[in-house]
Amino acid sequence: MSSSQFFQTDYTKPLLFMADGGLLVERAEGQHLLGDQWGLMNETGSYPGQPWLWMYALWYQVEPMKSSPDADIQVLLIMGLLSLAFISIPFIPGINALPRKIPIYKLIWREHYRAS
Repeated sequence: MSSSQFFQTDYTKPLLFMADGGLLVERAEGQHLLGDQWGLMNETGSYPGQPWLWMYALWYQVEPMKSSPDADIQVLLIMGLLSLAFISIPFIPGINALPRKIPIYKLIWREHYRAS
């Protein structure tokens, strides 16, 4: 692993060297990281993945993404549309007036309003 750069970021040769035997395959199998077991929520640790990934992983369980070879792009488009819809909530007439019509914020901030 000699490089002319200060930080080494190309690990192709060391991985090829270690992959020559069965060590990496055995370790991947022990941690359930083989290609047929891999999923969006899988990680090498004892936890099932990052909590925010459940929204993405959910769409892989629903038809037509479940059986589609283009599931990744379909999930990306769905999550993109949902993100745009969520971002545009303050600009949608009627929905942006809900806090004034349903004053839940007064219950949350009631001690602040008492002190004022």
